[in-house]
Amino acid sequence: MQSEMRALTDADISGLDQHESIALRSNEMEILSQGLTPNVSRASELNQRMKNVIKTLELRLQDQSNEPACFGFLEFKYPSTTEKNIDDAAENDRLSSFIHVAANTKSLWIAKIVEAYQLRAPDFILSIQTGRVQKSDSYKQISGIQAETEHAIQHGLTETARITQPWVTTSCANQDIMKLLGNALDRDLCGSDIPCLGFCDWKFVSHEQDTPKSMFKQLVYRLDNEYPPIHQYVLTTSTDDERISVKNQLEPNHTHFFFFDAGSNDMKNMFLKRQAIEHELSISKVLRSPVPGCLSKNVVSDHDIPIIMLLIGGDFETLNAICEGLTVGTPVIVIRNTGGIADIIAQLCRKSSTTDELASFRKKTYTEECKNDFKKLFENEDITTEQHDDIEKYVDILREMEGLVIVFDAIEPNAKLEDAIADAMLTGITYEVNNWEQFFCPDTRAPILLWCTVWNKANYARQLLINNKDESLVSIGQAEANQNQMIPLAQQLLFEALYRNNVLFVSLLMEYGASIEQLNDEQLIIICVKTMNDDALILYKSSLDSLSLKRDAVLSELKTYVEQRYNGYLRQYLNHYVTKDNMRENKQMRRAVLDDDQNQHKINASFTPFSKIFNERKTEALYLWFIFMNQPMMAKYLCSRCRNQIVASLLAVDIYNTSAAFNTLNRQNLKAISQEFDQHARGIIDKCLAKDEQFALKLLESKATAFYKCVPLDVAQRANCRIFLASNTIQKHLKSLWYHHFDHQHRLLQIKISIWIFFSALILPLLPIASVLVPALYKKKSDQTKSESKIWNPYRPVVIHAPPPVQESLPKRFNIHGIITRIKWFYEAPVIRFYYNLIFFILFLALFSYVLLLDYLPVNISDEHRSESRHLPIPITELILHICMWSLIIDELYQYISQMTSGYEYSSNAWNWMDQAAILIYLIAFVTRWFGQESFFICSKILMSIDCVIWYIRILYLFAASRILGPKLTMIYEMMKDAIVIFICFILIILFGFSVASWSLLTTKEQVAWTNSINGSFPNASVALQTGNGLWKWQILRDVFNWGIWKVFGQVAEPYNDAVSENDAYGTFVFLFAIGFTVISNILLLNVLIAMFNEKIQRIQEKSIEIWRYQRFWLIYEIKDKTVLPPPFNILCYLAEFMKYVCCCCCKNRSKSSQHTENINQSDELSAVVIDEQIPIQSYLFNNNDRSTRQNLSIDTRHINREKVIAESYWHDIFDGEKQ
Repeated sequence: MQSEMRALTDADISGLDQHESIALRSNEMEILSQGLTPNVSRASELNQRMKNVIKTLELRLQDQSNEPACFGFLEFKYPSTTEKNIDDAAENDRLSSFIHVAANTKSLWIAKIVEAYQLRAPDFILSIQTGRVQKSDSYKQISGIQAETEHAIQHGLTETARITQPWVTTSCANQDIMKLLGNALDRDLCGSDIPCLGFCDWKFVSHEQDTPKSMFKQLVYRLDNEYPPIHQYVLTTSTDDERISVKNQLEPNHTHFFFFDAGSNDMKNMFLKRQAIEHELSISKVLRSPVPGCLSKNVVSDHDIPIIMLLIGGDFETLNAICEGLTVGTPVIVIRNTGGIADIIAQLCRKSSTTDELASFRKKTYTEECKNDFKKLFENEDITTEQHDDIEKYVDILREMEGLVIVFDAIEPNAKLEDAIADAMLTGITYEVNNWEQFFCPDTRAPILLWCTVWNKANYARQLLINNKDESLVSIGQAEANQNQMIPLAQQLLFEALYRNNVLFVSLLMEYGASIEQLNDEQLIIICVKTMNDDALILYKSSLDSLSLKRDAVLSELKTYVEQRYNGYLRQYLNHYVTKDNMRENKQMRRAVLDDDQNQHKINASFTPFSKIFNERKTEALYLWFIFMNQPMMAKYLCSRCRNQIVASLLAVDIYNTSAAFNTLNRQNLKAISQEFDQHARGIIDKCLAKDEQFALKLLESKATAFYKCVPLDVAQRANCRIFLASNTIQKHLKSLWYHHFDHQHRLLQIKISIWIFFSALILPLLPIASVLVPALYKKKSDQTKSESKIWNPYRPVVIHAPPPVQESLPKRFNIHGIITRIKWFYEAPVIRFYYNLIFFILFLALFSYVLLLDYLPVNISDEHRSESRHLPIPITELILHICMWSLIIDELYQYISQMTSGYEYSSNAWNWMDQAAILIYLIAFVTRWFGQESFFICSKILMSIDCVIWYIRILYLFAASRILGPKLTMIYEMMKDAIVIFICFILIILFGFSVASWSLLTTKEQVAWTNSINGSFPNASVALQTGNGLWKWQILRDVFNWGIWKVFGQVAEPYNDAVSENDAYGTFVFLFAIGFTVISNILLLNVLIAMFNEKIQRIQEKSIEIWRYQRFWLIYEIKDKTVLPPPFNILCYLAEFMKYVCCCCCKNRSKSSQHTENINQSDELSAVVIDEQIPIQSYLFNNNDRSTRQNLSIDTRHINREKVIAESYWHDIFDGEKQ
């Protein structure tokens, strides 16, 4: 079949992977989601790079031809679905890249081609060594692999690809081995595409071109094409007798193919050609760079990329390649029981016991047997006499380099191929260090520690660090003293571990002296670029539009890209905090500079430059980055190393909750991560509470300098952190806030202060009698100031001397100033406002009930009496009710506006939804109430009655403040959800079934009249019928439901609506239906519901307390933000606030001109200070700050240090628990 070629368009590009070997098909959104340059596809970028390489290196298609090398993609297809074998792999939708070059192309040039692909840096190169299968192969004609060995190879390669980042190279020989390799490296099993490079002769895929099943045909290729062409490669099936003939077939799971055209007769051995290419790939510095196309100086060691040979079967050419590799120190893994030379070498390199006295004799015997087996195996191969004599040389090499040969036997217990590959890599590194690298590398531990990082060998690395701990610490100290020296080994390994997202090694290296704060900008940029993945949190399209990144971007472009992407995440998830912090700094800078014309000092409130993102807060910035990349394990560890760890955890909750709101596919996982960080925030703050109660309470309202000066309480409210808001510390804070300045911890006349407060609010409401007559209700002195003055803080840093805190002067007991202050405290206390609102609500419901029962009359349009007056349209009681309702509406509107402007979630509270429903129903009833028609009045009164029910239920929310009633209210709410489901799904369905059946029998005589003779016979069967249309009434539905609903609760009394079950056939079955329905509904379903309630109560009893605490928090803060006076008097408060706001705006406009003149004078003063070089501007700015600013700075620093120490002990317990 002739292959097809078509041009790639923007819609044919895929951005789901990091290299070009995938199916390049997707829309522009997928391109932007990977940070590609808008309107420039990945295929066009790759095509441009490949054209430059082909032109620069003058690559040709054949040795004696001027035609340029051919480059494009292969699309693997089956001829038809009917020919596809069930044993074959699924049809691959990925495009594999290929290049067709001349046979004499240098290995270095092939390495340059691979560099142009810009693949990710490999941890090692796994070279698959196998040979062509001959028909006369005595070991096994098809694959030579037993079932156990085949499974072990496939599982081992898959696990290796999951743990590490290897490259795999093959010779495309032995189709069965290639298929096994392709199945092992499948994208779905490994989690991502593994670069798999195939090197083979062009004749390997084109020599069967004359057969009916032609698989590939060369097409004309032009370098001026905008996009590389796509060639279709038709896969043949393996179900017929031509199984041996289809051995020469490409494997679809290869990502890159390199075809060499044997146009001349001096074609070199393909295995040696491939080995030379692998050597060039190993020594390439470009391929070792963490970021493709960007050379980095931040590498752990300058060693080559390790090469590991994996021998499966094999022939004479394979033996030659194996021995050539051993001579240069390449380790070899031999898979036993795969046939060919693999079994012979495994027999030769078998391990002898150390106590075996005949070990040397056995070795000689094995050597002779090996030679004979090689000669016998190669008898069927067409080898020359010289090659036959080389067997002696090859056996000597195998004996000499036996230490680099590792034999893997799948039959042995606990045998894992991934462990054998790791051991082989370590063997090769050790051999290289012992023979060469120790003469050039200053620290030979670098490649071994890097091997530990790649394979997660933490215990091995820990042993190395313990043995050389002093040396490592000295090198780190030297690095801090001189920045021009080489970065310490531990610091470089930390960089490697971070961009590999290896939490275990990051923890280990930071334990032994490495620090994230010592990472340079280049390392931070590479870490951010390398950790980007498909699972990262979603960015809005508006944020993606400004992102652009080329595949061959230099470091400055990478820096700009990381800066833009980081700011995109900040704007989307933390915009409120970042903008507020930038505006605060902008305001402070304007005050310092005092010159509005200097625009260079202004800060963009919505953009944070790279230098500020990572300036003195690299750990915190990386922590947020790993959260944005959805790497919770690394983020959790970095959180344990951050400052302000409570705010750090709460911000994670906010980010994950925001992401879960619009990510429906991954919502459950994001919610689970959010709850985990929420629990960590609670654990830290409660641990602080256990250490020092006053410190924990003060920590709740302290600004986090490491995280945009966020306040924990503010973040917890915005993020709706249910677990944190239900913590013990928050409850302590709420108790202090609830009583305000009341001394709730003491007693007055052996009676609790809370009782005195209750009676003072109940007796003569709105009059602060207790504030005047009972000053003992208030605190006598500040316990907080007293505790701070007595307790020595061991975490106090060395800072500027801070003056003693200014204590708030407490009012005297019986003077005017003291009385006024106590009255102010009385009205500010949330507990007083709560009692006032409770009293109002009770009176409001009583008034509402009275109006509905007695005084809700139509509008007075006929000069009737309303409240003993002929001129009132409605009664006075109803008028007062409407005033109260509108005061509630204004109060709710104020709450909504204040929460939305502050960034809080108004809709997160279910009670607010009930308020909205009650208000909406009332507004409809209020409008329809003013129409004089009867129908409108009926509608209005029905809606008002519904509204009354809602307001009665709404008063239950106030019970959340009670420790006794609050949890019970939560339990009732949780059980109601199950009760409604049970009632609707079971009881209601069965109810209507029995009711309809019974009612149809009861009312049959009303519908059918039989005309009987005197003796009871039926002459002519004459029947009088009534039509169904005439019998239909809506009353029937009510009668049906009413007949059955009471039987649910066991009431079976008759008659109902004159419908009696008589002693006839109808009545008998109605009686039976009633018994059956009563048994099922009353005995079975209701008891099941009661049993479910019991189980639910036991299950949610612990949870109900947490939910009650959470609801109590929002209730207290809602009460705190309410006006001093309850409705309807709150309207006066809102009017006063509005007038105050207008006056402030007027005063602000008047003072602008005078303030500008004053700023100019201060600017001149500042300029004089700057001119004097002996006085730095920083000291001038600091000396102009007031004492409170310096005091808050020193206190905040102490809190940060102390919080970090307490949090570290918490995280230590958490990590120890996870290890166990």
